[in-house]
Amino acid sequence: MRTDSWSASLSRFARAVTVGTGCLVCFAAGPQPLAAQKTTEFTPFIGMYFPMMDVLDERDVVAAGDRRVVKHNRAVVFGGRVGGTVTDRVLFEAVFGYASGKGEVVYTDPSNVETRTEPGA
Repeated sequence: MRTDSWSASLSRFARAVTVGTGCLVCFAAGPQPLAAQKTTEFTPFIGMYFPMMDVLDERDVVAAGDRRVVKHNRAVVFGGRVGGTVTDRVLFEAVFGYASGKGEVVYTDPSNVETRTEPGA
């Protein structure tokens, strides 16, 4: 019985030493940057802009009972993401996008006649 318990404790000790040595080797080596982490990359994107609310909704602007609403229109958005490495511990990332920003102003006078205009037109 004594031999079995000594053998079991030796195998537990050997297992602990093996696991500890493996962990020490992994931590001592440290993380190595992968090839993809040493480059600059550009990722383009395209999407759609759907406005959910009006930009401005005013009542009684010129006369009592009138209303002016300023709103954005739907637009296609395109842009890109640029990322790169400055040093082995410092990275940069920039994201930009562009949407042709057309808007619309709707004026409703007290007699419920609507006048629609595009700013800049």
